Amino acid sequence: MWMWDGEFCGSIGFRWQPGTTELPSYCLGHVGYSVVPWKRGRGYATRALQLLLPHAREERLAHIGVTTYASNVASRRVIEANGGVVVERFYKPKE
Repeated sequence: MWMWDGEFCGSIGFRWQPGTTELPSYCLGHVGYSVVPWKRGRGYATRALQLLLPHAREERLAHIGVTTYASNVASRRVIEANGGVVVERFYKPKE
């Protein structure tokens, strides 16, 4: 889904496999979002996640996983503003 305020602001996506809480093997979380650099800090991602969560609930998943790097303070704030809590920390293997 696109974030839009009269012009493109970013996108948010919901990833799941129908009938299970398991993620597709290529995904680190159920939700992914990105805001264009010149629109960051205006609450677009927070609002987009807020609007997406009811759709996710309709799928009756036991939980919604949203991941970010610990150093990504802005993304952590988006998650926390929508009721998210840290469940675990993981480290992406070096390629």
